[in-house]
Amino acid sequence: MTFKKGYIEVCLTTEDGIQHLRCHGWLKRQQILVKSEQVFRKGSEDFGMFIIVIPSEELYEIMDLKDDMNDFMTVEEKINDLDVLIEFFEQKERYEDCGYLLQIKDKIIANAEFKLK
Repeated sequence: MTFKKGYIEVCLTTEDGIQHLRCHGWLKRQQILVKSEQVFRKGSEDFGMFIIVIPSEELYEIMDLKDDMNDFMTVEEKINDLDVLIEFFEQKERYEDCGYLLQIKDKIIANAEFKLK
């Protein structure tokens, strides 16, 4: 694939489901072209990745945001928030949504355990 002059293809990796969702939302709000998105299997070092196409000068803006996305929430805060969402969807009998949230929760726990090793 060829790009306009001054554009670059960048691979962004995410550590957990919450970070992945935040990154996805930010990319949509900034109207950045997402070439591909992938969520890895349980036990992977990272949660997922995006391949994006952006103007070269915007790469520095993303690099500045990198640390903000990593330190957004602790593992316990992420799990507590997911538990609240899971309970809400159970009350609404939206079990498919609960399943997705449980997968994200399992991935966060697995990544947290991996970092402690």
